[in-house]
Amino acid sequence: MSSSRFNAVFTCALIASSLPAVARAKETCTREISGSADGALSSFDKRTRDESVKANLWPEFQAAVAKYGACDDGAVAEMLAEVSIDMLRYRWEEAQTFAPLQNEGPFRSFVIRHVGATSLPEDLRAVRRNATRRCGRRSKAFCREVARRCSDAITEINTVIGK
Repeated sequence: MSSSRFNAVFTCALIASSLPAVARAKETCTREISGSADGALSSFDKRTRDESVKANLWPEFQAAVAKYGACDDGAVAEMLAEVSIDMLRYRWEEAQTFAPLQNEGPFRSFVIRHVGATSLPEDLRAVRRNATRRCGRRSKAFCREVARRCSDAITEINTVIGK
């Protein structure tokens, strides 16, 4: 590889690796955002579980994560985890075609990161069933990742309660 080509590749890699840090640096959790998160996320979660809502809620959830994700700590983090699990449980079909979940990126990482032992075991089992039994051809990597996180969380819960 020529030195100019190496420098170009190195520079691109350096810029790409710094983008997430730059994006995170702009995010700030304010009292206003944190204060509005609980009500907004609770209301959204009710719609997630409502079978009469036929709209694809994944883009709306992605927007909520963009708005409230900076406050991903404590009660807000627990609510984001609950909504993530409920979206994977009740809105699985739409997840199969929602590009930000199928492509490895920040939104997919966020959702996967929130699949954990704070969820109810029955919710984790339902999500794992979705990932293992209802996985589309183009979603194999996503499904494997979700199923593994669910299994790990269930194991962690069982360890804590002594099963």
